[in-house]
Amino acid sequence: VDRLLTKIMGEGFGLGCAHGSIVHTGGGLQELHIDQGGIPLPYPPYPFGSLIIWCYTDFDLHNGGTYIVPGSHRAASGATSFCDGTDLLELVDAEPGLVAICAPPGTCIVTDTRVLHCGGRRTAPGTRYAMRCHYNRKFIRALHEQSTANVHVPDDVYARLSDRLKDMMGISVNDHAPVGELSGSED
Repeated sequence: VDRLLTKIMGEGFGLGCAHGSIVHTGGGLQELHIDQGGIPLPYPPYPFGSLIIWCYTDFDLHNGGTYIVPGSHRAASGATSFCDGTDLLELVDAEPGLVAICAPPGTCIVTDTRVLHCGGRRTAPGTRYAMRCHYNRKFIRALHEQSTANVHVPDDVYARLSDRLKDMMGISVNDHAPVGELSGSED
């Protein structure tokens, strides 16, 4: 995975977030979106990030798997498809349109943060489980890295992290003391 993400985003990418995804019957439906929507247009012909979905249970139309619009992120030339005024519904209505990703447990789905997608509603009984890890290019760091670095990481866990994982998470120190206005001091 590290080699693949380095190929997609270059050296020194960071882990923006990682979280579980649990979808029960009737849940999971999201609005169509792209994961780098907060970045101003026009986009360059490469992604600012990549999302990896680790499937722990089946992904398909009835299990609430992710829906995507294949090819929505770029034209055949490699240029980005998104610009001011792009009609996203046109992309959904074009061929191939909106499709459900079908994948068995143990599959790793890798997406470009420019791909138009959404979570699908689970209509099947039961629960779908997955893990989502969002990675960013080196110059885009997670919000928690702008303050006291990763105070949520317990000391015993911090001591066991590899230097590579600390770098990926943006951890440079594990100082639990508040800084600046959070300290309550006037200094």
